[in-house]
This record gives sequence, structure tokens and C-alpha cells, in this order.
Amino acid sequence: MQKISLWLCCFFSIAQISFAQKIDSTKSITHFSGAAGITNNGISLIPTFSLGKPAAIFDMSIGGKFSFDPELTFSLKGKPWYFLFWFRYKLVNSSRFRMHVGTHLGLNFKDAALADDDSTKVTIAERY
Repeated sequence: MQKISLWLCCFFSIAQISFAQKIDSTKSITHFSGAAGITNNGISLIPTFSLGKPAAIFDMSIGGKFSFDPELTFSLKGKPWYFLFWFRYKLVNSSRFRMHVGTHLGLNFKDAALADDDSTKVTIAERY
């Protein structure tokens, strides 16, 4: 019984340090980060989309050479304000020069009354 235990212990010790193949660096995620903040006036980069009230902002980023960077903002009452979904690609990323290209999907949320009934409010998402 002790021999079997010793062999199993050796096997699992060796199995943890041996690798069948190298990890492909282009397919691995190199970073994951996030941040949260609160603004007291809800000013947007685009003045017509400003909230004018306190808001919470959540920034995230995941990826490597290609990254996905969503920015989600909400009023402090929990209603969505705007969402930005950035997709970025790092063309050149050296110590002296960086060049990134990207695009984004932007959604702006606003409250509106239904056409049939003025008392019913709905939240409408508009793409910008």
C-alpha cells in the first residue's frame, strides 16, 4: 500500500510540472481589468447625451492584442444612461511607439412616452 501511495505521489508531482505543449500566446488573454466610479453631474463626452444627475460608471477591459473594452453607465436610481462597447486592435505596441485602431457600438438610453398612452413611460435605446 505504501508503494502505491509513493508511486501516485510521484506521478502527480511530475504531472504538475510537465506540459504536453506550449500555450499559444496569440490565443491567451493577457489582461483583465475594471474600474468603477461615481460622477456628481453626469456630464457626457457628447453634450446632448449629458444626464445632469449623479451617475455610476463601470469600465472594463479584457484581451491582449485584440481587446474588448465596455463602458457601462447608470443613473444612481439604476436606470441605464449609455453603454459603449469598444473593440480595439493593437497594431504596434513597442516601448517607443503605440498605434491602436478600434471601433465601438454606442447605445444611448432615454425615457419616452408610448405613442398611444402618455402616462406609460418606456426606456428606448438609440444607437449613436
